[in-house]
Amino acid sequence: SCDGSDVAIVGLYDNKAVWASKPGGVLAAICPPEVEALVGKDRGSILQEGVSVGGRKMAVIRDHMTGPETEILFIDIRTKGSESLALTVAQTTKALVFVMGKRGVHGGIVNKKVCDMAKYLRERGV
Repeated sequence: SCDGSDVAIVGLYDNKAVWASKPGGVLAAICPPEVEALVGKDRGSILQEGVSVGGRKMAVIRDHMTGPETEILFIDIRTKGSESLALTVAQTTKALVFVMGKRGVHGGIVNKKVCDMAKYLRERGV
């Protein structure tokens, strides 16, 4: 049902720990400074320089992490290198939801799934 090759849910507060992830996946290795950068105030530098996720440098495609709380906040990212994979990170009340698409899966499909999941979790106070 999911076109994801890798998934993780990471807490936004306290120690910014990975709550759940695919064992052995890139997203299992997400660390607190990476979470800080994704939701931090400095939006310009991540658009220019990209971000690091699970220790891998990635390019930011679309940044919608700032906006009214009524909207689902997200950021669309792509892995660099020969195998370019789409990754969307969406914010819930207490966490970030990460889904990386399989090879060849369009970023728009990944984005819709992640934003729908974030909306579902937000409605339940997560």
